[in-house]
Amino acid sequence: MTLRGAATVIVRRRVTVLVVLTFCVAASIGLVLSTQRLYRADALALVRSASSGAVFSGSSQSSSDARRRIANEISVLEGVDVRQRVRDDLGLWSLPPRVTGTSSTTDDLVTISVVDPDPDLAAELANAYVAAYNEVKREQTVADLARAVEELQGQISRLQGDIDAIDDQLDNSGITAQDRDLAETKRRELVSQQAVFQRTLDQRQVD
Repeated sequence: MTLRGAATVIVRRRVTVLVVLTFCVAASIGLVLSTQRLYRADALALVRSASSGAVFSGSSQSSSDARRRIANEISVLEGVDVRQRVRDDLGLWSLPPRVTGTSSTTDDLVTISVVDPDPDLAAELANAYVAAYNEVKREQTVADLARAVEELQGQISRLQGDIDAIDDQLDNSGITAQDRDLAETKRRELVSQQAVFQRTLDQRQVD
C-alpha cells in the first residue's frame, strides 16, 4: 500500500482511528495515575564489634571473618526482632515494611533502605530501623557480656578449688621435698592462670 492509499484509508475510517487513539491515550493516563509512587529512604550505620567475643579464643580476625561479621549484622538488622522493635517504637498497628541492608567490602558502613509510598514515613522508618538495631544489639551485647562474666567466674572458682587442694597438700607435713617442689610449681601456674582470668573478668565487668 502506498502512502496515498494509507492516507485514504485513515480518512475514510477517521472515526474509528480517533476512537482507538482516544482509548489508548485514556488508558495510558489512567495507568500512570493509578500506579502508586514508591519512595526509598536510606540511612547509614557503622557496624563495629564489641569486645565481648569468645573468652577463650584468639582475637585475630581475617578479612573473610570481617565479611561474615557484617553479613551477620545485616541478618540481625533484617530480622524479626528489629522489625518488631520498630513497630513498638513507632506505635504501629502492624509490622513496618521490610528493610534491606547492604554493605561494600571496603568498610563497616551498612546502608539501610526502606521503601514506602509516603516519603516522610520512609525516612522515619529508615531512622527507626537504625535506632531499633542499636537497641537490639545493645541488649544482645549485654547478654553476651553477662555470659562471659559467668564463664570467667566459673573458671576462676575452679582454679581456686585446685589451688586450695594444693595448699592442703602443702600443709601436710609428710609430703616429700620433690612432691612439694612439684606442688609449688603447679600452684604458681594456677595462680598465674587465675590472675589472667581475673583481669579479663574485670574488663568484662567494666564493659
